[in-house]
Amino acid sequence: GHNAPPRGWKYEPNSEEPKYGEKDMVEVQKFAKVAKGLPYWFAGSYGRKEKLSEVLEGGGNGVQVGTLFALSDESGMDPS
Repeated sequence: GHNAPPRGWKYEPNSEEPKYGEKDMVEVQKFAKVAKGLPYWFAGSYGRKEKLSEVLEGGGNGVQVGTLFALSDESGMDPS
């Protein structure tokens, strides 16, 4: 998930979950320019093959995949 609040602090109807919009989406090419050669990884909705390719092609170093590993059988987390 996101580690920054959404711009505008909107919430989904009948929920306490924040609502992210177009302003919250990252343009990989623009981000690469701002990073100025420093290594960076994307997370959240970038834990898919297509998004990994987008990040790598844009100059990134990879993606962070936390939820997938945390919810795997091998994680040792109690499913309850």
